[in-house]
Formats: sequence, structure tokens, C-alpha cells
Amino acid sequence: MSGQSRSGEDAMPRVEVLADELQEALRLGVKESPLLTFAVAGALGYVLGGGLTPGILARLVAVGIRTAVGLRAQQAITDWLGMEGWSKTARQT
Repeated sequence: MSGQSRSGEDAMPRVEVLADELQEALRLGVKESPLLTFAVAGALGYVLGGGLTPGILARLVAVGIRTAVGLRAQQAITDWLGMEGWSKTARQT
């Protein structure tokens, strides 16, 4: 039992350091970009408050994955064909 309480005592300074680092990062975020910090805090509060159902979250993740895979596939094909300026040229015409 004393081994468990000792490991808990050892963890306290680390938790305090992490809390201080988080507080400093938040303070810096608010100072550099207050609107972004406000938007992230609002979104996080909405999600933690239960506003984002699992179905909606699954759809958002699926859209994000499809977008990332599509962009990566386009990049891979462009690299494979050696057509680095292809996407820029295609948009111009």
C-alpha cells in the first residue's frame, strides 16, 4: 500500500508541471490568436457537453479521411507521372 501512495506522491510534481505548461500555452494562444482560441474552446465545450453525437462524429471523421486520402492519392499520382505543375495548369484552363 505504501508503494502505491509513494508513486502517487511522485506523480504530483509532474502533474503540476503539466498544468503550468498548459496554462502558459493557453495564455500564449489567447494572446496570439484570441478568435481561434475562442472557437476551439467553444467547439471543445460543445463536444464535451454532448452536442456531437457519435453518428455525426463518424460522418465528420469519414469525410476527413476521404479528403486526406484523395489529396494524398492526387499527390502520389502527380509525383508518379512527374507532373508537378499539373494541378496548377489544370486549374488555369
